[in-house]
Amino acid sequence: MTSKAFDTQAQHVEKLHGQRCAQISIGEDDELIVDFGELVQVGPGDFDGENWLIVECPWRIEDLEEALCGWEDSDETISATVHELIGATLLSSSVRRPGFDLTLIFDNNHQLKVFPDCVAYFTVDMSTLSLPWYVGGKAITGE
Repeated sequence: MTSKAFDTQAQHVEKLHGQRCAQISIGEDDELIVDFGELVQVGPGDFDGENWLIVECPWRIEDLEEALCGWEDSDETISATVHELIGATLLSSSVRRPGFDLTLIFDNNHQLKVFPDCVAYFTVDMSTLSLPWYVGGKAITGE
């Protein structure tokens, strides 16, 4: 993926600032899905946020004192910890180069830290459209 694609995602994540975390789920292949804004029904009993962050690489949730859980912890530990972010508002974010590490800071003193761990993400290869994390939704499309 190109550095332009990374830069675009870094700009997109800033559009989530000020939005409330509505739900968090684990998707296919253990991806972390963080929904922001109002929930919209997309099927019977199935809701998506107006905006979302999808993480397809290692991540960790911390508070001011300790690391609370990470991507390889048990489902029970993850479920209990991600609940702490639901209802919290995203205050700020930062993207650190060259690794495209992402930190989200919420108003409840919790942080979501994302660590792209595969150098294949950084290969300039237009045939590969994989990103370690990406943002989507109304904040991006303007719809």
